[in-house]
Amino acid sequence: MSAARRRRGVARALVLAATLATACGHDEARAPRWVIACLGDSITYGTTRSSRGTIPGERDPLGGYPGRLARRLGPGVQVVNRGIGGATTEDWLRNPGGADGAAVWSLLPGLWPDFGRPEVPAGATSVARAVAVLARPDVAIILLGVNDLFVSRSQAHAVADGVAERLAALRRDVLAVAPHVLVATVLPSRRDAPAAVDRLNTAIRTGEPDYLPLAERFAAGGWEHLLGDDVHPNADGYELLASVVAEELHRRGLDGRDATTR
Repeated sequence: MSAARRRRGVARALVLAATLATACGHDEARAPRWVIACLGDSITYGTTRSSRGTIPGERDPLGGYPGRLARRLGPGVQVVNRGIGGATTEDWLRNPGGADGAAVWSLLPGLWPDFGRPEVPAGATSVARAVAVLARPDVAIILLGVNDLFVSRSQAHAVADGVAERLAALRRDVLAVAPHVLVATVLPSRRDAPAAVDRLNTAIRTGEPDYLPLAERFAAGGWEHLLGDDVHPNADGYELLASVVAEELHRRGLDGRDATTR
């Protein structure tokens, strides 16, 4: 090979390397620097109206409060929706390596298009921890409990404290993976007994001093007009929740504004 051809080859290699370096730098600049994972039930998933018979349920077109939160926080933040319709705290605490937990795990790819079909991470003894390991969030938000009360509606008031204990266990489990985990108070509804909801929220406030006050703000916003059915928020309700979560994250310095590249 002539010296001229060698020089041209070296030049092309340098141009290619510079192009790749620029592209990689551009990708890094655009990649989300802050990840927020929202764990919950159908309220997190974004259901606005429950299914009845063969009629499919309706979902908020903007993705419930997580989707609306993402739009508020901008492209530097990735908000991951991990809502499971009908889920209880017990479902999220199930070991994905066991029969019941494996049944929950098998549902997730159909619920979350971005989830794929991953293997259960090694050492993950709960669905919550396994999901957190895969999402690697900087902040995890847990909004759960109303389905526990509904399942035990004949004695919901009596089981509320146990639900709060399971929420605390979920927080500890996810905190092993995520540096910040916030538990939210559960929303008022036409379905669940107010006394049971109040007892659960009192237990959450007592056990979680840094709780997210979603119930309080939802009630103050006129909750009866913020529901699409007896329990799920409508579009206005989800917009209010997204606004409250964004405000509370900002107040704690957890909205990703000052995050460095991961």
